[in-house]
Amino acid sequence: MAGTDQDLTDVYNQNVRSLRPLRVLLDARDRRFARVTSFLLARRGYEVTQSDPGSLLADAADSRADVVVLQTDSSRGASARLVAALERLASSPGIVSVSGAAQADWLGVPSVEKWSSVDELVSEIEAAAQRRPGPATNSSQSGL
Repeated sequence: MAGTDQDLTDVYNQNVRSLRPLRVLLDARDRRFARVTSFLLARRGYEVTQSDPGSLLADAADSRADVVVLQTDSSRGASARLVAALERLASSPGIVSVSGAAQADWLGVPSVEKWSSVDELVSEIEAAAQRRPGPATNSSQSGL
């Protein structure tokens, strides 16, 4: 019995993940949260990098992160501008918002409460990596 396209995609993604860990860029102002989260994600097999304050876009472009975990406790306007800028990167990462309180996905990206279980964060990271747009190809750039 032949598998569905989704089954084949899942197998492909699992094989790729076994060759290269998912790269997660963590942008968190709360140092304790950043240390704990980095440790827990690294134990799960992720390649975790912490962004320097104020350099998220440069870090995301340089690291070619698969997923950015973005702390959005600051102003909604600043957070929305960061999400929009991340989405415009040549190799646009998946994005997960982390905030101090439960909130709707008001940025158009999944949101997780900051101190929720690591399983919930991992689930959202995996989903964001799957939703991540593929790189543009020459034919898609030329309109063919």
